[in-house]
Amino acid sequence: MIKKSMFAPWGLCCMVLMLGACSSTSSTSTSTSSTSTVPTPPAPAPLPKEQVIPNSYQLYFEWDRALLDATGEQKLKEIAATITQQHVAQPQQIMLNGHTDSSGSDEYNLRLSERRAQRVRAMLEQFGLPYQMMQIFAFGESDLAIATDDNVKEPRNRRVEIFIENKAQ
Repeated sequence: MIKKSMFAPWGLCCMVLMLGACSSTSSTSTSTSSTSTVPTPPAPAPLPKEQVIPNSYQLYFEWDRALLDATGEQKLKEIAATITQQHVAQPQQIMLNGHTDSSGSDEYNLRLSERRAQRVRAMLEQFGLPYQMMQIFAFGESDLAIATDDNVKEPRNRRVEIFIENKAQ
């Protein structure tokens, strides 16, 4: 009899714990389901931004020359046609950056890089691009594409870079 009285409280205790566990699970699932049914607010619409589409080209020059060879002239003609066809409907700016290699004095190279950029601008104008949309920048030997020592004739440094910036709205 004593044994029966000891098991009765334990049985009652186990039943209470089981019911408590079941009830806490359902309240947890209820709170979980209530938080998962709350709708997420929509993301704010992106602000309209000015779309900038950069394009660039490079033309290379012979040593100590500001004139393009026949291949360079043909390439520039193709570049002008591409600019006209793809970018004519959008306001744009064309930057012509003239460069030289490290052979020659700094002053001479600065003037040569400017002459190269001016020549490219004149040819682009002949091919139908407005003079007003082009800006010239002369770098001389200050911005080498290929790092070299002084007085090195590196053909890849003798160039005019053409950068086109379109502003679509």
